[in-house]
Amino acid sequence: MRTKDINMKLSYRNILIMNIIALLAMSFLFNSCKSQSNISDSGTYNSKLSEAKEMEYYFYLVEGSKLKTLGYFKDALEAYTKCLEIHPESGVVNYELANIYIFQKDYSQAEVYSEKAYKYNPKNIWYGLLYANIMNNTGNKKEAIKIYEKLLEDNPENADVIIELADFYASDKKSYKKAIELFDRLENNYG
Repeated sequence: MRTKDINMKLSYRNILIMNIIALLAMSFLFNSCKSQSNISDSGTYNSKLSEAKEMEYYFYLVEGSKLKTLGYFKDALEAYTKCLEIHPESGVVNYELANIYIFQKDYSQAEVYSEKAYKYNPKNIWYGLLYANIMNNTGNKKEAIKIYEKLLEDNPENADVIIELADFYASDKKSYKKAIELFDRLENNYG
């Protein structure tokens, strides 16, 4: 087989794999969001969305996720922004925007969107961890510790929360004992 044929097969294979990953991500996102149909992340019914607007919202949400997965961040930002025009209190969209801005190293925008996602649904572990991590990494340690501790209070057995808080404590010499306690707790729970 010639080198050109091998390279073409590898190229087609890579494209196929990326499309499969994008479809799986879109399917997961659509199914998880559709189960919250017309419900905001705060749990209140959003009667302002017509069925057509709701479908438009989901179209742009899936499109944004696909574009983000494929690495087209500028286009994903545009799709997610259209989602926010339809449903400004969407924790999912604010969370996704924060992640894109982190990737682009625009931490001030990441902070804005992660805070919104967390405020719309403070019980969501992933929104809280993202917001706390941003607060910690931008020097707002007091806000970060409040969020981490609230997440631990609400999710005392969640390994991700325990690890993040333990790491936070481990980075501060004054709180080293708390970090050890959390790592011990993690070891007792998960081995």
